[in-house]
Amino acid sequence: MDDPRVVAHSEEQKQVVFDRVSDAVFALDTQWQFTYANPTAIELLRTSAEELCNGTVWQILSEIQGTTIGKTLRRAMNKQQTETVETYCHQHDRWYNMRVYPDSEGLTVFMQDTTDRQKGRSYLQSFKSMVNELEHSVIITDTDGIIEYANTAAVEKTGYSREELQGNTPRILKSGEHKKALYADLWETILSGHKWRGELVNERKTGERYIIDQTITPVTDKSGSPIKFIAVNREISNQKLRKQRLEVLNRILRHNLRNSATVIHGYAEEIKSSIAENESRIAEIIKDEAVRLIEVGEEARQFDELLTETTQNESVNLSSVVCQIKEEFQSQDKAVDIQLNICPNDTVQADKDLLTVILREIFENAVEHNDTATPKVSVKTKRVDQHMTICIQDTGPGIPEEELRPLIDGTETALHHGSGLGLWLIKWGIRQMQGAVSFNNIDSGTKVKLVLPTTG
Repeated sequence: MDDPRVVAHSEEQKQVVFDRVSDAVFALDTQWQFTYANPTAIELLRTSAEELCNGTVWQILSEIQGTTIGKTLRRAMNKQQTETVETYCHQHDRWYNMRVYPDSEGLTVFMQDTTDRQKGRSYLQSFKSMVNELEHSVIITDTDGIIEYANTAAVEKTGYSREELQGNTPRILKSGEHKKALYADLWETILSGHKWRGELVNERKTGERYIIDQTITPVTDKSGSPIKFIAVNREISNQKLRKQRLEVLNRILRHNLRNSATVIHGYAEEIKSSIAENESRIAEIIKDEAVRLIEVGEEARQFDELLTETTQNESVNLSSVVCQIKEEFQSQDKAVDIQLNICPNDTVQADKDLLTVILREIFENAVEHNDTATPKVSVKTKRVDQHMTICIQDTGPGIPEEELRPLIDGTETALHHGSGLGLWLIKWGIRQMQGAVSFNNIDSGTKVKLVLPTTG
């Protein structure tokens, strides 16, 4: 048999420990009588030590009869199994977490007031519900940059699922466009507790690049040290695209039209002093330049209208569109060898009119800028997951560096700019249809690769 003195000493030690814990702890015997309650329990149960000695738990706390708390106590006693529950007590207007441990002598109950935690959860849930309705992307990270939360807009904008984003870092969105110094400045700013704002070029899961206006706000503790970072990302790709278009149109009006006007002016002066036999030739040049001025102005107008209209994406059969363009070239008696490697059932999600204009522009560039007797153009398609790659290759001299560089950089300068609108039309048009485009000079000519969403 156990030594009574040892048992008594053990009980005293246990009571000392329970008296010191922050949780409410009380014990009930098999007749539902209180055998112990620590100070926290007496306060939580809103009673006194004397009152606990004057009846069963059902008499003293009659309000718990039929509640989750009462049912949990009975279930633990009857089944002799541990029970855990978190519940709201209407009488106290509080949330409690309760753990009940049965034994042969009755029940030992631990209760913790979790009202503040529940309110925090409720606030967080309200915050998430509100943030999920925002059209801007919102990402919350810890101080190591690990993504803890991403709203619905972030999922839609990036193309990654919430599961793919959470647990990862924003590096998953890096496009390689920016230097390390930019990110160093960003981290130095937010780790010091200050807000950072700037423009970034990110990359979606599809590989498509997009531009955001990003604001990162540190959430700090009482000492001012950051504990979380909240990034709000407003996509400004369309605004940048519009600005880019205006820059190119402005360049066309300033540069091309000015040059043509200079030619007209020069030959007009020559007419005044020319001999009669040259007047016809000079007049013809002036006429041609005037026509070119008209054509450039009309091209710029149509170009802007085409790209500012809302695209009507639908299922478009690629073979049908490309074959139609091939027939157009053949009907014009142009010496060109067009080779097609397209599945008859290849379809993409695109605006048919815009796609036709873009493909026609690529074909015309391949033919007009090719000085071989019979220019060759090949078209090949390949489907990868939910995207179709259209590769168009020619045997021409390639795109001049001064034309290609602005397309890669995304902006024109006084030193690097194109001579027309065609390549910009291709780039912007494909992007407007949620696709991507690349231009590459190869040994045998030029390769243009278009990537568009597929259907089905």
